[in-house]
Amino acid sequence: MTLAKRLADLYITGKEVHIDDGVNKPVVVYVRKLNSVDHDKAIKRANAARSRVLAVRGTPESDAYDDLMGTARLLSREEVVDFLLQEHRQDRLPVIEAEMAAEDEWAKDEYLTGLRDAWEGGLNDTYAKAPEDEEAKRVFGEMQRFNKAVAGILDDAVASFEADLDQRSDEDLRREIFDKTLETQGNIAWVQEFRRCEVWLGVREPDKKTRVFVEREEIDELSEEVFATLLRAYSEIGVEPQEGKESPVKEDSSPSSDSPGNPEMDGSSGQATAAA
Repeated sequence: MTLAKRLADLYITGKEVHIDDGVNKPVVVYVRKLNSVDHDKAIKRANAARSRVLAVRGTPESDAYDDLMGTARLLSREEVVDFLLQEHRQDRLPVIEAEMAAEDEWAKDEYLTGLRDAWEGGLNDTYAKAPEDEEAKRVFGEMQRFNKAVAGILDDAVASFEADLDQRSDEDLRREIFDKTLETQGNIAWVQEFRRCEVWLGVREPDKKTRVFVEREEIDELSEEVFATLLRAYSEIGVEPQEGKESPVKEDSSPSSDSPGNPEMDGSSGQATAAA
């Protein structure tokens, strides 16, 4: 083996995957993490997929444009305003939390971080079992105070945004729904294409080098079961062992006033989706 081939074998992250449908002979492949060149190629294709969706904005004569705008116009003004307010609240929440956490009261000596570490380190369980425990109650109270301060600022920001919305016409608001829905569709297209590229470029023969799929379009021919198995395998090799113990979306560690066992502020969950 040449020195170049030996060097190419270094620092490869991957795993063997056995796919068996119970009818045909099992297929063995090697799924490996994309190198920087392949990763850039996947990014470019994903960007192109999103751009194709967003291009609908410039084609008001197209069926796709008519369908999307027609859906937006089916919504009442109240529904449009509710959606925009909810989205604004969710967008502003992490910003306000970060700004508040950076203030001296909470940032000095990493006070807020320490509260959260203590809570996640066992005081959350203590509080659930014995809410009168002095230490757990004290930490809970401080984190609740932080949350209430954030909630107050957030409510003011949302109220100000609502006042701005009241000054806008129905058509203007529906146009914003159109834009936001189109942007969401573009982001979905980006993720879908990127994931398919991960399978296209990351699945190799058992020799770890030869690609199984030559053309990207071959991925579209796979059954859902095979694609899901390969994508899951790729996702698993991309997670460090320590990271794998947590959810991909890290929850807020502050306790809410309603649920001591679930320290997440109201309104911090996933974004609202426009009716489609």
